[in-house]
Amino acid sequence: MDQTVTTCALLGRFEDSGVAETAAALLPALAKRGLVTLVQNSADWQRFAGQVQVVDDAQLLERAQLGIVIGGDGSLLYAARLVAQAGIPLLGINRGRLGFLTDVMPQDMLDSLDAALQGRCSVDKRPLLDARIVSPNRPPPRQLAGVKRPREEAASVGAVPAPRLDGRTVLGKLANKGVKFGSMAAAFAKPPPKQQGE
Repeated sequence: MDQTVTTCALLGRFEDSGVAETAAALLPALAKRGLVTLVQNSADWQRFAGQVQVVDDAQLLERAQLGIVIGGDGSLLYAARLVAQAGIPLLGINRGRLGFLTDVMPQDMLDSLDAALQGRCSVDKRPLLDARIVSPNRPPPRQLAGVKRPREEAASVGAVPAPRLDGRTVLGKLANKGVKFGSMAAAFAKPPPKQQGE
């Protein structure tokens, strides 16, 4: 991360006790580091009154320089969809079951936060696939799913590789059936790997 971070967005399902507990432990650390913390006005933020600024999504996207997501991979994908076009990097703190995308454990969150604030995180840009079913009778639902490129393609720039099934491009077949595709990227702040003995 190249810029100095002064404002972050805190995202998660705060009504979940594990997420709320982690947020309660994190908020004093954010304040101590001089960060302004934004939360969505749709979030269950009341228990954090006085520690956060409640904003609408447009203000959050305009002001936040780092997104901190507390939850599972679903929460991170929601946040990625929210911030992808603004290019806000995300740091995911795992309170879910698996943690494929939210790979920072709560006990490591402060070290990872410091790594992000000190520019020691790499930014892992992940393409997101945008698929919509086109129907003349109703507006299309919109979902974004994370698509991870194989390692050898990670450094290349260009279109997201099309998923293949039995040697045929899936996107071409679905596009002929009224499914529209697009792509955008989400940036994930990846803390440096821990050294042995840390």
